[in-house]
Amino acid sequence: MSALDILGAVLDEVPFQESEPIDLAALPEEFLGLKSLVRTWAIADDTERSERLCRASTKALRRLAQRLRPQLGAIDTYLRSFGDKPLPEAAVALGAVAECACEAELLLDKRRKNQL
Repeated sequence: MSALDILGAVLDEVPFQESEPIDLAALPEEFLGLKSLVRTWAIADDTERSERLCRASTKALRRLAQRLRPQLGAIDTYLRSFGDKPLPEAAVALGAVAECACEAELLLDKRRKNQL
Protein backbone atom coordinates (compact mmCIF):
# COMPACT_ATOMS: atom_id res chain seq x y z
CA MET A 1 0.00 0.00 0.00
CA SER A 2 1.52 3.34 -1.03
CA ALA A 3 1.66 6.44 1.12
CA LEU A 4 -1.04 7.99 -1.09
CA ASP A 5 -3.35 5.02 -0.42
CA ILE A 6 -2.77 5.34 3.31
CA LEU A 7 -3.26 9.08 3.14
CA GLY A 8 -6.52 8.57 1.24
CA ALA A 9 -7.85 6.47 4.11
CA VAL A 10 -6.74 9.09 6.65
CA LEU A 11 -8.26 11.93 4.64
CA ASP A 12 -11.65 10.26 4.81
CA GLU A 13 -11.55 11.01 8.53
CA VAL A 14 -10.12 14.56 8.33
CA PRO A 15 -12.37 16.79 6.21
CA PHE A 16 -11.07 20.12 4.98
CA GLN A 17 -13.32 23.12 5.06
CA GLU A 18 -12.83 25.47 2.14
CA SER A 19 -13.28 28.37 4.52
CA GLU A 20 -10.33 27.25 6.65
CA PRO A 21 -7.07 28.72 5.38
CA ILE A 22 -4.36 26.12 4.94
CA ASP A 23 -0.87 27.27 5.93
CA LEU A 24 1.24 26.04 3.03
CA ALA A 25 4.41 27.80 4.15
CA ALA A 26 5.69 24.54 5.63
CA LEU A 27 5.76 22.79 2.27
CA PRO A 28 9.18 22.07 0.78
CA GLU A 29 10.25 24.60 -1.82
CA GLU A 30 9.80 22.12 -4.67
CA PHE A 31 6.03 22.11 -4.02
CA LEU A 32 5.45 25.82 -3.50
CA GLY A 33 4.51 26.25 -7.16
CA LEU A 34 1.52 24.01 -6.50
CA LYS A 35 -0.02 26.32 -3.88
CA SER A 36 -2.92 27.50 -6.03
CA LEU A 37 -3.80 23.93 -7.01
CA VAL A 38 -3.62 22.83 -3.38
CA ARG A 39 -5.94 25.65 -2.34
CA THR A 40 -8.41 24.74 -5.08
CA TRP A 41 -8.26 20.94 -5.14
CA ALA A 42 -7.19 19.73 -1.65
CA ILE A 43 -10.58 18.21 -0.88
CA ALA A 44 -10.54 15.44 1.72
CA ASP A 45 -14.24 14.55 1.57
CA ASP A 46 -14.74 11.87 -1.09
CA THR A 47 -18.23 13.01 -2.05
CA GLU A 48 -17.32 16.68 -2.30
CA ARG A 49 -14.15 15.87 -4.27
CA SER A 50 -16.08 13.64 -6.67
CA GLU A 51 -18.76 16.28 -7.21
CA ARG A 52 -16.19 19.00 -7.83
CA LEU A 53 -14.27 16.81 -10.28
CA CYS A 54 -17.45 15.89 -12.17
CA ARG A 55 -18.43 19.56 -12.46
CA ALA A 56 -14.96 20.61 -13.65
CA SER A 57 -14.24 21.22 -17.28
CA THR A 58 -12.04 18.81 -19.18
CA LYS A 59 -9.52 21.63 -19.53
CA ALA A 60 -9.38 22.18 -15.76
CA LEU A 61 -8.98 18.45 -15.10
CA ARG A 62 -6.24 18.19 -17.70
CA ARG A 63 -4.39 21.15 -16.19
CA LEU A 64 -4.61 19.60 -12.70
CA ALA A 65 -3.43 16.19 -13.89
CA GLN A 66 -0.61 17.58 -16.03
CA ARG A 67 0.74 19.82 -13.25
CA LEU A 68 0.69 17.08 -10.63
CA ARG A 69 1.69 14.02 -12.68
CA PRO A 70 5.44 14.85 -12.72
CA GLN A 71 5.34 15.59 -8.96
CA LEU A 72 3.56 12.44 -7.76
CA GLY A 73 6.75 10.50 -7.02
CA ALA A 74 8.26 13.42 -5.10
CA ILE A 75 5.00 13.94 -3.20
CA ASP A 76 4.91 10.25 -2.26
CA THR A 77 8.54 10.42 -1.06
CA TYR A 78 7.78 13.55 0.97
CA LEU A 79 4.72 11.99 2.62
CA ARG A 80 6.63 8.79 3.42
CA SER A 81 9.37 10.86 5.07
CA PHE A 82 7.06 11.39 8.06
CA GLY A 83 6.98 7.68 8.82
CA ASP A 84 4.61 7.08 11.72
CA LYS A 85 4.54 10.73 12.78
CA PRO A 86 1.33 12.70 12.17
CA LEU A 87 1.36 14.65 8.93
CA PRO A 88 1.35 18.44 9.17
CA GLU A 89 -1.70 20.15 7.71
CA ALA A 90 0.21 21.28 4.61
CA ALA A 91 1.37 17.71 3.93
CA VAL A 92 -2.18 16.39 4.29
CA ALA A 93 -3.37 19.05 1.83
CA LEU A 94 -0.59 18.15 -0.62
CA GLY A 95 -1.57 14.50 -0.41
CA ALA A 96 -5.21 15.42 -0.96
CA VAL A 97 -4.43 17.35 -4.11
CA ALA A 98 -2.29 14.45 -5.38
CA GLU A 99 -5.19 12.07 -4.77
CA CYS A 100 -7.52 14.49 -6.54
CA ALA A 101 -5.16 14.67 -9.53
CA CYS A 102 -5.13 10.87 -9.80
CA GLU A 103 -8.91 10.85 -9.74
CA ALA A 104 -8.93 13.59 -12.37
CA GLU A 105 -6.83 11.32 -14.62
CA LEU A 106 -9.39 8.54 -14.21
CA LEU A 107 -12.24 10.89 -15.00
CA LEU A 108 -10.42 12.20 -18.09
CA ASP A 109 -9.98 8.62 -19.33
CA LYS A 110 -13.68 7.96 -18.75
CA ARG A 111 -14.65 11.12 -20.64
CA ARG A 112 -12.37 10.17 -23.55
CA LYS A 113 -13.92 6.69 -23.74
CA ASN A 114 -17.42 8.17 -23.74
CA GLN A 115 -16.51 10.38 -26.70
CA LEU A 116 -15.47 7.41 -28.85
